[in-house]
Amino acid sequence: MSINFFEFLKNAPSFLNVRDFFDVFIIAVLIYMVLVFIRQTRSFFVLSGILVLLGVWGLSRFFNLSLTRQIFQYFFTSFIVIFAVAFQKEIRKFFEWFPIAGKNFGNVGVLVSSKVTSIIISAVENLAKKKIGALIVLPGKFRLDNFLEGGLALGGQISLPLILSIFDSSSPGHDGAVIIEGEIIKKFGAHLPLAESFSRYGNLGTRHRAALGLAEKTDAYIIVVSEERGTITLAHDSELQEISDIGELKNIVTGLTKERVPSESHPWKFIFLRNLGTKIISLAIAVFLWFLFIFQTGVINKDFLVPVEFKFLPNNVVVEGVNPNEISLTLSGDYGDFNNITSNDIKISFNASNFKEGWQRVRITPDIISPPPYLTVVNVNPKFFEYKLKTK
Repeated sequence: MSINFFEFLKNAPSFLNVRDFFDVFIIAVLIYMVLVFIRQTRSFFVLSGILVLLGVWGLSRFFNLSLTRQIFQYFFTSFIVIFAVAFQKEIRKFFEWFPIAGKNFGNVGVLVSSKVTSIIISAVENLAKKKIGALIVLPGKFRLDNFLEGGLALGGQISLPLILSIFDSSSPGHDGAVIIEGEIIKKFGAHLPLAESFSRYGNLGTRHRAALGLAEKTDAYIIVVSEERGTITLAHDSELQEISDIGELKNIVTGLTKERVPSESHPWKFIFLRNLGTKIISLAIAVFLWFLFIFQTGVINKDFLVPVEFKFLPNNVVVEGVNPNEISLTLSGDYGDFNNITSNDIKISFNASNFKEGWQRVRITPDIISPPPYLTVVNVNPKFFEYKLKTK
């Protein structure tokens, strides 16, 4: 690579501007969103697929591997289609998740007070002892509206008798989920999306599958009480965790308040330092991409002196003279495309099969110029050349 990182730092002030910083910032935010999504949905194999494709493409540019680069250039659309088909479920999840994540960026989530925690724990303990099935949803930072179906709006103050009455078998919404926001039961009888991959959890029922489905798509905490066994399970972060005793559940629910509330004295710490490692990685990737695609491969023009070659000459014919001997070609392309490119890689080839003796004048047209396919001819000087052929 002809320009190293130290030359980049030395020359940076001459070409960096506010637009470049905004450019890098926007890409860093998008990369951060993708990394957060992959971490939440555990779709690490999607990331590995992206990295493999980008890695191969990057190496082909860095080492000027013409064949590999051209294959990627001509079949890039096909690669996108293949990737989209192979990871269609994950891509669909991302586009379901992305607008919700953007809408709730910086939101600290619905808080769980000590009063609500006490009521939830008492209700779950009571329901588990009586083996009454239940689904209780505690929303996180992301809104659930796009993932809920049906249900009845309630808007009632949370209380132990109210929760127990909702999950009573005679209640019309006892098979659905209760959505708790703050100290209000926002909705009951709501239907949650079913998990797509559930075979690893054996004989667990539909309630558990619905809880896991919501946990795969959002950051909510979903408490499940099994109707058959009276066990308690917590769904979060695309996982189901069986709760061994009610004290463990109380500790988890109590911890939600601390987890979601930023320090009042330093709210900026919550914004800038939360997921700091992921943010640094995102910024580093964005800077690297800018360096690779913009700085290293910014569009430039470069001049080459190229001799005229004659092809398909009959055996008894020789070239007696060419004027001028070399043609000046100005090529345009990405900065990195010119690495290791010399005049020998560019051809001006004239078909002399239909020759005439004496001097001939030929216009230099694009069809007789053969630059590397990733470079474009923007100027030719002169526009004509003359040649003289004669028989031996």
